Amino acid sequence: GITSGVNKLSDMSWLAVIGFIFSLMFGEVLLPPVIGRALSAKSKKDSSRAFSFTGLLVPTVLGLFLLMGIFANSGLVATGTANDKVLIKLASSQLGAGMLGLFVAALLSIVMSSMDSMLQSGAVSVTSDVFGFKHENKKSLVTSRIATIILGILGGVLALLIPDLISTLLIIYSLWVPVIMIPLLYAVFSDSINKWAGPAAMILGGISSYLWEYIFSNPLGLPGIIFGTIVSWATMEIIK
Repeated sequence: GITSGVNKLSDMSWLAVIGFIFSLMFGEVLLPPVIGRALSAKSKKDSSRAFSFTGLLVPTVLGLFLLMGIFANSGLVATGTANDKVLIKLASSQLGAGMLGLFVAALLSIVMSSMDSMLQSGAVSVTSDVFGFKHENKKSLVTSRIATIILGILGGVLALLIPDLISTLLIIYSLWVPVIMIPLLYAVFSDSINKWAGPAAMILGGISSYLWEYIFSNPLGLPGIIFGTIVSWATMEIIK
C-alpha cells in the first residue's frame, strides 16, 4: 500500500510511488481551508483561477521537500531517524545557532497558521452543519468557540497517541482525496450537475478507496487512492 513503503521508496512499485505523490499533492491542495477559500470566491472565474494557481504552486513546494529528503538520505541525517523528525535533524545539523532559531520560528509560524485554519474550518463545520446555524448570533458564536476548544484538545491528544504522523497523514489523504476531489472539480468547472451526483461520488469514492486499500490489499498493485478517485469520477459521469 501507499503507507507500507514510506521508509524505503526503492521498495515501492511505480504505481505505489504514483499513489504516494498523488496522496501528498492532492491531499494538501484539498485541505478544508483551501476548499473554503475556493468556494467563497467572488465569482466562479476567480475560484477557478485561484484553484489553478494553487495547483501550480504545490509541485514546487513538494519538490523542495523532496530535495531536502534526498539531502538527508545522503548521510546528513543519521540512519533510522523517524520520518517526522528528519527536517528538524537536518536543520540542526546544517544551520548555525542564529539561522536555526530563525528556522524554528518560521516552522512554528507555519504550524500555527495551518492549525488555526484547520480549527476555524472545523468550528464552522460543527456550527453550520451539525447544529444548523445559518446566521451569526451570540449562540452560534459561543458554539463555535466551544467547538474550537474541543477540536484543539482532541488534536493535541491524537498527536500524542499517534506514533507515525506521516503514515497517518497518508491514510487520511487516501480516504479524503477520492471523496472530495472529483465532486469539487465538477462543482467548480461544470455548468450543471445532477444534485445526486456529488453525494454518490463522495460515498462510493471513499468506500471503494477504503475497501481496495485495506480490505483487498491493493489488487494489481494499484493504490486505493487512485482506484477510489477513478470510481468517484465514473460515478459523476454516470449520474451527472
